[in-house]
Amino acid sequence: MRKSGTAWVVGLGVVLSLGAVLAGCARPSATPAPEDALRVLANVREGYNASDAESFCQDFAPIMFTRGFTKAAYLDVVKGLQRKLGQWVSEVYLGEKDGVYTWRASFEKGRAKVVLVLDDEWKVTGLWFR
Repeated sequence: MRKSGTAWVVGLGVVLSLGAVLAGCARPSATPAPEDALRVLANVREGYNASDAESFCQDFAPIMFTRGFTKAAYLDVVKGLQRKLGQWVSEVYLGEKDGVYTWRASFEKGRAKVVLVLDDEWKVTGLWFR
């Protein structure tokens, strides 16, 4: 069951936090991620690695662009993450609850959890790097 996730959108529409760069010990999910969730994650990963705002944001719901948060602003955040973490290398699916999909991602310089909140149309309504 997926929710629209407006309650998940915090502040500028996305919270990109490096407070816990090293991801926790969460176990991989016994069930694979849905194809649509994987497609969205692949677009985010591709946009991240290429520093391409169009690709990074292509599945974002309109709510992700509220409060002046533009594609250019997301790209600035991505570039900051790249300086700290490097390129995105791989990820392991940890699971889903109420439309919140979580992966443990490995980067050149560390790991972080990537959390995607997806609505009923598989649009991103929340995105976190923790």
